[in-house]
Order: sequence, then C-alpha cells, then structure tokens
Amino acid sequence: MLDEEILEEFVVESKGLLAELTTVVEQIEAASEDSSKAFPEELLREFAQKIDRIMGAAKTIEVMDEGNLVLGAIGRLSETCKAMGYQAAEKKRTALLPFFAAFWMETIEVVGELLDCANSTEEAGAILQSFSPVLQKRLTWLQSKISGA
Repeated sequence: MLDEEILEEFVVESKGLLAELTTVVEQIEAASEDSSKAFPEELLREFAQKIDRIMGAAKTIEVMDEGNLVLGAIGRLSETCKAMGYQAAEKKRTALLPFFAAFWMETIEVVGELLDCANSTEEAGAILQSFSPVLQKRLTWLQSKISGA
C-alpha cells in the first residue's frame, strides 16, 4: 500500500506542474495563431520536459502501488505527450500546433481530474472510462500525424 504522504506530495507537485503546463500550452496556442512568429520549438520542448517530470514521478510511485489506476493512467498519458513534444519540436509542423494546444490542454484537464480523485478508485475509474479512451485516441492520431506527415 502506498504511503498517503507520498501520494499527497505527488498530487501537490503535479498540480503545480499542470499550472505551468497550462501557461506553456497557451503560449503554443498564441504562437499557432500568429504566423509572423518563429516556430515555438522551445515551448514544445519545455512542455515535454515538464510533463516528463509528472510521468517520472507517477511511474516511480506506481512501483510502490502496482495496479494504481490513477498513477498508471497519468504515467501513460504523460509519456505519450512527452514523446510527442520532442517529436513535434524536431519536425516543426506548424499546421499541427493548434492540435497540440487543444489535445494537450485536454490532457492537462484529465490529469488534473485524476489527481483530484487520486484516493478514490471509483471516481478515477469513472474518469478513465469516459475521458481516457477518447483522449488516448486523439493523442495517438496526433502522434501518427507527426511521424507520418
């Protein structure tokens, strides 16, 4: 069983990172709307680095509490977004920026909701059933556009 204090610290730290990620995504969205600006490669990398911190913590703590739905889902979503961020920075596909902004903002919202119910398997299960499959499909679609476009 996972120590309650460790889980609480993870939730607090992750929520702080989600606030920072929201700012980054808003900047990506603004850059996508202003074609006179350079491609926001640094912002995509910053997003990937920050979400990597959430992913690493979730996966590390999950080892202590195998089968934890919240930690597993957060780890998977974060891992997908991290990989996409680095790929997007490398490929520089400006046309995809609005999709990154939209899907990543949705990811931030879902992860936030999962963090809010980190102690409730029932609530987490409901969130995972309703949001996670759709979001994962969107992220998978976007990832295919990065690598195949």
